Amino acid sequence: MATFLLIHGSWHGGWSFDPIAAELQARGHKVLAPDLPLGPDTPTLAKWARFTVESAKACGEKVILAGHSRGGLVISAAAELAPDAFESLFYISAFLVANGKTAAQFLEAAPRYQPFTDGLSVSTDGQWLMLSQDGATETMAQQCTARYRDECAPRLQREPAEPLDVVMKLTPERYGSLKRAYFECTEDLAISIKVQRLMQNDLPCDRVITVNADHTPMLSATEQLIDALDEWANDTRR
Repeated sequence: MATFLLIHGSWHGGWSFDPIAAELQARGHKVLAPDLPLGPDTPTLAKWARFTVESAKACGEKVILAGHSRGGLVISAAAELAPDAFESLFYISAFLVANGKTAAQFLEAAPRYQPFTDGLSVSTDGQWLMLSQDGATETMAQQCTARYRDECAPRLQREPAEPLDVVMKLTPERYGSLKRAYFECTEDLAISIKVQRLMQNDLPCDRVITVNADHTPMLSATEQLIDALDEWANDTRR
């Protein structure tokens, strides 16, 4: 079976994958879901990419690298850095940003949901983004509000601003050598389905899975996400 390395999104931690990890393990897969380091130095996309590569290589085998939300930027950068460490890539309602572009450019393509804007704040030095518990719950979890508010919102952390403005540098020879899948969520209020599909138009994937879910499919489309990851692993390893 496969080994999954799961990279969490903004403000979250590896714990955000807890709802799917046990079932993937029950199906025979190995699952690693680390917390991306927030210190001691201010994190950058490049540092997180190196951390991801190191985490993958510590497994002793190629891993399926999956990223949720901002985690998509991390898995893309890691794949470009060391494609030999990965078996394939799996984007979960994530930033799939083509070479020469930034995530911020795609966010400008659709108006931000007002509760997100109201809940967002920036540190005085401009290096960190904070999102209120209410802003996160209303934006990311309108289909699973009660559970998200209880299990996720109290654990939210600050998020570095830098990754959203990084110009991606991806080459066909390195990043492009890996197969990739996209799990798109049609009811997403954080990265709208319009933005998800604009990114896919720029950077087509080998498989697209479409679900009627919000931005937290680990809670709102748990079984569909588990099945999609399991099927992707089985199909790509044949």
